[in-house]
Amino acid sequence: MNFINSLPEWHIYYLFPIGSLIILALLSLFFRYFNITKNPDDYDADVLDTATQNSLSATFVILGFTLVLVMGTSDTIDNNLVVEASRIESLDRLLYIEGSPESKKMRQDLKKYTQSIIDDEWPLLAKGAGSPKTREHLNVLLNDVHKLRPTDLKSVMLFSAITTKADEIALSRETRILASKNSLPPLFWNISFALLFGVLIIASLRLSKTTPLRAIALSVQIVMLSLIYVNVMILDLPYKGDTRANPQVIIKTIHSMDLRNSST
Repeated sequence: MNFINSLPEWHIYYLFPIGSLIILALLSLFFRYFNITKNPDDYDADVLDTATQNSLSATFVILGFTLVLVMGTSDTIDNNLVVEASRIESLDRLLYIEGSPESKKMRQDLKKYTQSIIDDEWPLLAKGAGSPKTREHLNVLLNDVHKLRPTDLKSVMLFSAITTKADEIALSRETRILASKNSLPPLFWNISFALLFGVLIIASLRLSKTTPLRAIALSVQIVMLSLIYVNVMILDLPYKGDTRANPQVIIKTIHSMDLRNSST
């Protein structure tokens, strides 16, 4: 899996279907060479038909269910990014309204923290890790909260909202880092590869008496099965590849903060 994850996505899309068809052809030649599938009787042919149908159906169902799960996880990650961006922008607006010198300093530190998410932390999320630099910026931001000195009822209410929002931003970062570590366990992939290999063995046995129609039908099903595997693999890595989570919502928040700064 480490080797597969290091490949570009389009390589994987070609690798699995073509590799599966090559293995199917080699297994068919192997069984023919040792006469394992020579002249099967009608009962054996019925068994192979049933086994082929059941194994393909079961594997399609398992992979389809898994694909739905990883797609749901991917959607959750995107939603969490929207929430995180919203919390950052809300905190910046609260600090803008508060208007004290301490809040202006905190806005600058908030901008540095948000920019660090894009520059320092985002590339590391593909490895399931956070950036020490981003963590340091967050610590500075949280320490800035204690430097605010509310003097009236309005500033007290703003201080409470600012404190809550800062804690929510810290929580969003931890959620994002934990989500970057979430993936299907190695046991799932070991079992999945074993299932795929089993399907290839049964399909190659069914090709003992090869006809163009049978070869095309089984090949198309194997290719479809391989493509589902590829989609599950790619979506299981939400911060890698072309379909990775997009930091655009965080970038838009930075632009909004810049516009607010330019208006002051």
